[in-house]
Amino acid sequence: MPVYHHLMWTPELLGEEYQGPIDGVRPLDYPETYGYLTELRCVMIAENRLYQSYFDSHKICQACYATASEEQKSEYGIVAPHCLVHKNSANCQTGCTFCNKCIITIKPAHECSGCIEKYLHTSKAYFDEGWGAPVFNRRAEE
Repeated sequence: MPVYHHLMWTPELLGEEYQGPIDGVRPLDYPETYGYLTELRCVMIAENRLYQSYFDSHKICQACYATASEEQKSEYGIVAPHCLVHKNSANCQTGCTFCNKCIITIKPAHECSGCIEKYLHTSKAYFDEGWGAPVFNRRAEE
């Protein structure tokens, strides 16, 4: 689940406004609109910080990052604490590459209102390519 894609549609950067899903809507009741959402996962980090390699999907916990050499640290970037990703990108990535400690929790995206909102405003092509879309709480953005 790469952290950022330079072509990712981000309304905040484009100065556009958008509305989230209607409260009370159950995505599973509207397969024509939300069908692809069942292929996506809500991914949240289990601690304060998580780092991912710039070159592959390896992720390390904060403790392993702190003990890494400066050269190793330069190969990792911070992962957004909450992301929407395709289920194929989320599989087998819950543990730290170095110590195997559980660093990520995964649940179906249709159970998360933030992921539903992000789904409505992100192209399926990004998820199909393995990219993740960071999910931000609108209150935190304002």
